[in-house]
Amino acid sequence: SYKTITVLVLVVATASGQLHPDDDGVTCFRCDDTTRDNFPLCLQHPLKCAAGEVCQIRYGYGTDLHIPHYFCKTSGSCQHGLNGHPLPCEQGGYHVNTGICHECCSTSECVANLTNYVRLELVSSKNLFCPGRCKLNDVQACMHTGRVCDEVSFCQVKIDQADHITGVCVDDHLYGTCQRSLSSNPCPGDFTNASAYDSTNNRHCFHDCCATNECLFPHFGIHMAHAVSPTTLPVSGPSWNSTGLWQQLLGSCEDTFDLALCQSLKNDHKHCMNRLSLSMCPKTCGICSAVNSYVCKDTSDLCGSIKMSQPGFCDTEEGVVQCPTTCAKCDELLESIILSVVDGSATVAPSMSTPAPVDCASITPDDCVHFGPLCQTTFLGVLC
Repeated sequence: SYKTITVLVLVVATASGQLHPDDDGVTCFRCDDTTRDNFPLCLQHPLKCAAGEVCQIRYGYGTDLHIPHYFCKTSGSCQHGLNGHPLPCEQGGYHVNTGICHECCSTSECVANLTNYVRLELVSSKNLFCPGRCKLNDVQACMHTGRVCDEVSFCQVKIDQADHITGVCVDDHLYGTCQRSLSSNPCPGDFTNASAYDSTNNRHCFHDCCATNECLFPHFGIHMAHAVSPTTLPVSGPSWNSTGLWQQLLGSCEDTFDLALCQSLKNDHKHCMNRLSLSMCPKTCGICSAVNSYVCKDTSDLCGSIKMSQPGFCDTEEGVVQCPTTCAKCDELLESIILSVVDGSATVAPSMSTPAPVDCASITPDDCVHFGPLCQTTFLGVLC
């Protein structure tokens, strides 16, 4: 088999222990392993369960391959499926078979949290997720029509002269044939340049022959990342607009996506230049090392008295650089790190501060002797 195992480090909210069922009906989906209702395409059509019903979810985890199943069931019927299965699953529900978990969600929040986990598993586990069919100018749609290939299949992706991308799961014994076609009739390197093969005699070109998700990342990684970062379902973890983010990241800063996807986002898609990758891949994008390389602390014993005697001091560059703890500017200094990573510059001052009292461009080697300690203990090293 061509499959390899990748590791996902993910923290999601536990879906168990639901105390207050939704009065207006649980938001669920109808998902099975048929073509029409295949996951994740079925997530485009949410439905409300009737009063007294729960959303029954069966899903695989770890190295097991299992298409998630979602159905509205009566609470009694769903719970009946748990008889004799007392061992809880880490992400929610209980083990009913090896590698299979069964959950009865009585709240929409439970469904949302578990769905986030399952979506991430699609592109971050050994289960090969093959894009579906879409137009070249809407590649994201391929993520909504894709499906998980089984253990004896690989993902074959073609592009035709009508500008359609089509991905299908193909039996492994045809892998060599696909590779030869990819070599003799490849699609152009520019993913959106249809004109490169419009003039050929072939009705389609070969874009990918992939047995692993990592193989698909160079062409589809960015779209996979967007597909598993839903806007309608809450993603557990730190908020990039919350207070105290500095403390959340300090010492425990890790990527949410697995290493292979984060590396592809960084190297193939240059995607450390926006907030999606910074929030999902802070370690790969350099945020973690930056946060843990600096100490957010006051460098003057007079910070408290200066703040009291000089209103507005904390909105100056001196306040931010010299008294970040007293002025509660650790998160703002973190913002300067994030901005410096996004635009590739190390001269971005915190957004709420006044212009720097030091002209970074005019610093001489002699000045470095004086400023050197500050570069290690404050964010002067980021600002200059």
